[in-house]
Amino acid sequence: MFLAVAAAALVVITLAATVRPSGPHTLGLDLTADGSHTLRVDRVTSGTVAQAMGLEPGDLITSVNGGPALSPWVLRNAASDAAPLNLHVSRGDKRFRAEIEFDAVIGMWPTVRSVATTPLN
Repeated sequence: MFLAVAAAALVVITLAATVRPSGPHTLGLDLTADGSHTLRVDRVTSGTVAQAMGLEPGDLITSVNGGPALSPWVLRNAASDAAPLNLHVSRGDKRFRAEIEFDAVIGMWPTVRSVATTPLN
């Protein structure tokens, strides 16, 4: 599920945290980490949690659960334990927080209970 590109330590990971291959319980993100403690959203899959959060290609995830967005694996690991997932996102001069609450873990991934976004500026 990931493709490492050697140029400038660029890592691209397709992150599909789901019980099903598509649908409302899928994070549905393609992300790029560039070493600046942010994750760039490259693609958002239709009908997924990422779309429900309002994420768009070009958005920058600057924080995952209050910590730096060091790599897509930070987001993947945070989404796999059924604890709430809080993201801080920048889009141009706008910032917002996206929060996902999960129900119990079924198989490898938790199911999504709710998704909410809050403007930060």
